[in-house]
Amino acid sequence: MKNKFVKSALVAGVILSASFIGNAQAATLVSSVVDVTDLQFSQGGTQLDYSNFSSIDFTNSSGVAASLNGADGAGNTDSPLGAVETDYFTEVGTNPGYADNNFTSNLLSSASGLPLLPAPGYNYAIGDQLETGSPITNLPNPNYDDTQPVGPGNQPTIGTPAHVANASFAGLANTGIGSADTNNELGASFVFSGISGPMDITFDIAYYLEVFVEAGDLAPSKAAGTYEFSMNIINLTDSSVPPLFNASIGDTLSLTAPGGSIGALTGWDYYQKLDGSVGIAGRLSPGVFDFESFAFTTGAFNETDTYQLAFRINTNADVQNVPEPGVLALLGLGLVGIGFTRRRAK
Repeated sequence: MKNKFVKSALVAGVILSASFIGNAQAATLVSSVVDVTDLQFSQGGTQLDYSNFSSIDFTNSSGVAASLNGADGAGNTDSPLGAVETDYFTEVGTNPGYADNNFTSNLLSSASGLPLLPAPGYNYAIGDQLETGSPITNLPNPNYDDTQPVGPGNQPTIGTPAHVANASFAGLANTGIGSADTNNELGASFVFSGISGPMDITFDIAYYLEVFVEAGDLAPSKAAGTYEFSMNIINLTDSSVPPLFNASIGDTLSLTAPGGSIGALTGWDYYQKLDGSVGIAGRLSPGVFDFESFAFTTGAFNETDTYQLAFRINTNADVQNVPEPGVLALLGLGLVGIGFTRRRAK
């Protein structure tokens, strides 16, 4: 019985050690970004002005949240009621160097070696959100204080054009068992009346989604990410009228260990462009953003009707349960040690 135990310990130890010492690192990463810039509303080649509307009301709901192994990000927050411009950033863990509002940086991608490099790697969860500027000129600034001098932080109107963006990043390396996730949401709504005829909507957009699980990782290692962008205009006076404008894109990617076949689900992916045409066939390389410009003409507005333009961006990143293979390697070495000890005692 003793000899059988010794042999079993030696065999099990060698197998475990050989299996996992060569893969002593485990890593998962998700990066999800939507960045909309130069958003403008115009008619006849001229940007619309606040005075072109008989009424206009703006509401905004936005916020950021991040967590890592049960700890919340220091900047987790939701926008106050009535806020027009918001700029939120939250992080928890060790930030690899991402800077606030640097949405199109490819730093937080597997192409840069994250989350494993530089050693010993990074554990992080980051949420970033920005809504600034206006798609029309001379939109009143609700935060303007007329008792104070006009300056960069105190303007009577909000400048143009609009810039709205969301990003969620999460990564784990060498952590044993842990989880990290970020959730960002941004929603804005214009309710307006007083314009007639069609409206032109133009903007530039960059968006990126990557999920990454290190080849050879063990279950239940997992990475999942989502992005969503939508904009629509509906008639609030007459609900039987079809939307004057409706555009949306979105995607969800996920990987679960074991496996290591990550190429098919790493990098860009979207199924349909905003203009309704077929999207990119396949995916671009990790770390490569795609930049596009769009121009749309809506249906015709009725001057006496009231309309709502709703705008939404959502990004999500979740990585979880990354067992460190090195722990199993140590267990294997321990069993080898037990085997040799029993042999020596004999």
